[in-house]
Formats: sequence, C-alpha cells, structure tokens
Amino acid sequence: MKKILVAILITVAAAQCQAIFWRDNQSYLNTRFQNNDLAYEPVLRYESKQSLNPLNNNTMSRDYTTEIFEHRIRGRKVESRKIGTYPGWTLEGSLYRTGDLLIAIRGLNDNLGE
Repeated sequence: MKKILVAILITVAAAQCQAIFWRDNQSYLNTRFQNNDLAYEPVLRYESKQSLNPLNNNTMSRDYTTEIFEHRIRGRKVESRKIGTYPGWTLEGSLYRTGDLLIAIRGLNDNLGE
C-alpha cells in the first residue's frame, strides 16, 4: 500500500513540474522567400510553463526574443547566417523585405499578438 501511495505522489509531483519551472522554447515562424535563392526565417525564442490551474490548461510565456536568419540557396547547398536579434516577439507571417529593409510586425510585451 505504501509503495502505491509513493508511486502516486511521485507521478503527481512530476506532472506538476511543468507548472512550476520555466523552460526554454522556440518557434520557427514562416520562412519568407525573397526569390529562388534567398530566404529569411524568423525564430522566436521564449520561456514557458503550464498554468497552475488544471482546469484552464493554458501555457504562460515570457521573455520573447526574435532572431532572423538569412538562407542563401545555391543548388543543393544552403548557406545560413544570423542577421539580427531583437527583444520581443514577431507576428507569424509578417516579415517582409523591401529594398534593403526587413519589415516585421512585432511587440514587446509578454502577450503574443497583443
């Protein structure tokens, strides 16, 4: 009986660790192709954890950072380099290049999309 109780307590405690500790995450947003041999890819990095309320099943996120990568495609070879990093999130599908500028819809708060 004690072994079963200990096993249940360990299982419940392990399941709740997602709600206690912040962990690093990243999202690869839509890659934007400029032409056949050039593409830009924003990568969103952030910390997240599950809500303490088991009924709403929400994920809380914070500390957004966006990195932008440039990919040059030459035949079967792809050369990638990071061209910029800035604090905050970038709205998915909002990265555009016009002339020498990269334009994106972004925000600085911890509520993605607000």
